[in-house]
Amino acid sequence: SVIGLQLYHLRTSTDIGFNHKNKAYLAVDKEYDLAEKFYQFLKNHPDVDTVMRDCHLVYAGNSKVNMQMFAGQEGIWMASTEITRDECDFWGLELLDGQWIDEKAPSSVMLNETAVKTLGLDNPIDTALAFGSKVAGVVRNVSAYSLTIPQEAMMYVTKRKWTDGNHNEPWERFCFSYRPGSWPTVRSALNEFFQREEKSLPHIVNIDEDFNRLLHSEDTLLGLFYVMTAVCILIALFGVYSLITISCEQRRKEIAVRKVFGAKVGDILRLFFTEQLVVLVAAAVVAFPVAYVCVKPWLEGYIHQVEIPLWLCPAIFVSVALLVSLCIGWRVWRTAKAHPADELCKG
Repeated sequence: SVIGLQLYHLRTSTDIGFNHKNKAYLAVDKEYDLAEKFYQFLKNHPDVDTVMRDCHLVYAGNSKVNMQMFAGQEGIWMASTEITRDECDFWGLELLDGQWIDEKAPSSVMLNETAVKTLGLDNPIDTALAFGSKVAGVVRNVSAYSLTIPQEAMMYVTKRKWTDGNHNEPWERFCFSYRPGSWPTVRSALNEFFQREEKSLPHIVNIDEDFNRLLHSEDTLLGLFYVMTAVCILIALFGVYSLITISCEQRRKEIAVRKVFGAKVGDILRLFFTEQLVVLVAAAVVAFPVAYVCVKPWLEGYIHQVEIPLWLCPAIFVSVALLVSLCIGWRVWRTAKAHPADELCKG
């Protein structure tokens, strides 16, 4: 159950630091106005919602910066990438402290959580950094490459200050979002566009697919646990049914005597259910703490963890109790319905 909750949390939670849903990225050659043609193509495509030009992947630095906080201090290398306020909204970055980067203030930068920790900043906002920059805000780490290893130290900078000379690059980067479920159509349209332009199709990064690949091992693990759980439940139910059958056979005379002295079928059923409930409670007292001790270290291996809800253990207990009740109910009812005289005369 905890594994299922954790996988669902990873797929749906916004704690991963950015919105990867229905987004793609590629770089297009600038020569012969190909980039401009491609931009117009994306803008006019009915399944494309938003197009960002000169846009970098928010989780991948396009350069390295040696950041020195104080004179004589050893420099700390961290990744940096240019970003605009619109791109922050496009990627769904989460601001934890301070304010968003401002293109009108070229010296403003944003740091991620790892960068703040690496630099040892207790109050990072308005802290002066190298190159005359100043921290404007802190954003949540982006978990795109790994679900268990935190993002490297990252600094987000304004394009106005930091892109000098980068316009000589032979390609232009595009990030765009598309309508849910339309990726096969969009991918086919991209192929057709580059075929018309007699250009080879550039490498396309589908952010959603890349992120889902991170969950592949978790999906496999979840499927394996579902199979193992189903097998264990079946074995347990068969065992309970066998024990109840043996117990009913051994206690036929006891049940007959109880009925002679006025016990009803409901009383007999209640007797057996109470006995099994005591066993179930004892098993739960042992099983739940052991399960928690085993699952907690596995859960802590993830950067983003689901909180184990308080209702989970009671829900499991009630579910198992219902299964056991259904398993033993018919067998006990059949024995309890037998005529006491017939049972006493058998022995």
